[in-house]
Amino acid sequence: MGGEGSMLGAIVSLKNNRSQLKKRKIRELKDVLYEVSGKTELEFKQLSHEEIEVIKANIREQSRKDAKWELLVYLLALAFTVVIIWFFIWLFS
Repeated sequence: MGGEGSMLGAIVSLKNNRSQLKKRKIRELKDVLYEVSGKTELEFKQLSHEEIEVIKANIREQSRKDAKWELLVYLLALAFTVVIIWFFIWLFS
């Protein structure tokens, strides 16, 4: 039968992955994080209300630009499809 080698490879790979997971401990990862940064909590930048409004406005403007480009691409694809269909109808009639 074919496929024994590939199945054996998959089984060996799964065993190796499982053994790697057993070696890793969450506590060790937290210790490494603490040693590197000296902190275990995340700190987020605090923004003022005006900065948040500027960011929102930028996101909305970028969204409008992306929507316009997307519409343009769809219209060009539709026009191209219509031209191709028209060409085939003209060619075979």
